[in-house]
Amino acid sequence: MVRPAHDGTDAEARPVLAAERRVLGLPASAWPRILAPVVIGVLALSLWEIVVRANGIPPYILPGPLLIGQTLVADWGTLSGSLLITLQITFMALAAAVIVGVALAVLFTQSKWL
Repeated sequence: MVRPAHDGTDAEARPVLAAERRVLGLPASAWPRILAPVVIGVLALSLWEIVVRANGIPPYILPGPLLIGQTLVADWGTLSGSLLITLQITFMALAAAVIVGVALAVLFTQSKWL
């Protein structure tokens, strides 16, 4: 008699694994991995804002996240042009680094001394 290949799970567990609960289209087990960074980020930004306001730190030394967001929205016309230039320079530098890195890798692999 030929036995089917064993996949490491008990026959009783297969329906439970197949019927894993889903919330908003994602498995319930995925939500802690998604929510933990979001909650930590919100807590960090809230703590930052509280520290700035409670200590009366001037905005030119340490602006709070709300002021940064307001300024970003208010000055978007000026900042968007600068953002495009910065992104262009960043991607050109990345491309140059990739080209030089690949060239060095080829050189090192072909070298008998290294």
